[in-house]
Amino acid sequence: MKRKGLAVGIILLFVGAAIIPAIAQDIEKPSQSTSRGNWLYVGGSGPGNYSRIQDAINASSDGDTVFVYDDSSPYYEHLTINYTITLKGENKNTTIIDGNRTGNLIKNNANEVIITGFTIQNATIGIFSTTNRNQIFGNNILNNNQHGIYFHANHVDEIAATRNRIENNYISKNRLNGIEICVYEGYVFGSGSFNSIRDNILTENGCGIYIGVFCSGNLIYGNIIMSNQEEGINLDIFIHGLNRVVRNHIEQNGVGIRLYGPSFNIIRNNNIIQNSIDAIFLTFITRLYNLWIGNYWGRPYLAPKVIIGFREIPMFQPWADSIILPCIAFDIRPALKPYAIGVR
Repeated sequence: MKRKGLAVGIILLFVGAAIIPAIAQDIEKPSQSTSRGNWLYVGGSGPGNYSRIQDAINASSDGDTVFVYDDSSPYYEHLTINYTITLKGENKNTTIIDGNRTGNLIKNNANEVIITGFTIQNATIGIFSTTNRNQIFGNNILNNNQHGIYFHANHVDEIAATRNRIENNYISKNRLNGIEICVYEGYVFGSGSFNSIRDNILTENGCGIYIGVFCSGNLIYGNIIMSNQEEGINLDIFIHGLNRVVRNHIEQNGVGIRLYGPSFNIIRNNNIIQNSIDAIFLTFITRLYNLWIGNYWGRPYLAPKVIIGFREIPMFQPWADSIILPCIAFDIRPALKPYAIGVR
């Protein structure tokens, strides 16, 4: 019996040793420790926690996580990321980074960065990046003077702004574009391409989603795009197309979908309803049409749905204006009822 009692006592001692640190971890928000050296903490009450997010980012290395508690929120900072890190907030509604109405709130210069769990607000641009394979998900991005999220490929000697994932964000009241992916300075094949924009809510921005100039192969899927002043989706592609706009709910925008110049885009199985103009396009005489199929246009259509657009015929003379003529496209098999997309 004594041996059994001793054994039980030893077991309880080990159990207590395991439980007490776990309870202490809940009471005191931890700081960086040797056992979790790849996690750096901002805010909270743990010894050694950083008070500024940028200080923790500067102390990080590739593969680290910077975890930001909401205790000291809002954080009035402008952040620059130069390492492949995860920047994670405690709660997207209460962990607030405020740009105080100036600058790029988060400027990302590294590939494969993860940004999640924040409210990012009141800057010129919420998140600015020129890099690849990043993930931005589970954030509120609000009230920025230009763009909410801006991926910009701007180097003529490299492929940039490719294979990024922008998912499950609430993006609202940004004055220009909620999300913009664009190649402005010099053409690089593959730049601004193969990005995924999925399951976001974009509302009350100037334009919901803007894909510009040389971008191609992007997927816009499952988004709720409502009450944006200008366009819900604007594909302003000069050379390449091959973008897919699939199963989005596009409602009460200035223009639901606007296409300029692109070809081979697929617009399929979307709800496009109650916009001032549901859809419009401008194409060139040498360009092929886009594929519109299976969209719901606010009521059942038993025949193909006509989409009004324009064709630009260039005049091959110096300073001569192009000729713009009306033309039409068709949704060849419009849906008879709306799709269940997201939670509205």
